[in-house]
Amino acid sequence: MSDLEKKVRSEKTKLAFEFFNTPEGVLVMENLDKSFGFQAPAFLPADNGRYDTVRAAIRDGQRQVYLHIKAMADKSHEQNDSKNTQVARD
Repeated sequence: MSDLEKKVRSEKTKLAFEFFNTPEGVLVMENLDKSFGFQAPAFLPADNGRYDTVRAAIRDGQRQVYLHIKAMADKSHEQNDSKNTQVARD
């Protein structure tokens, strides 16, 4: 991949994660949080009271995707804030 292709891909990725800082993106993140229960522990007892390690691994994987999106969106938001602060100073 050329440097130009890497730069274009990086910019597209940044723009995609900026979506999660919009009102619609915030709703998507809230929906993901509610739908998959990211605040709950990964190890939850099954109906029979036993712990299912496969189910826990799946929940942990879901949590990692959510956390990655959140971290990238937060990073994008911080970069935009620093740019806006810099522009305001000029």
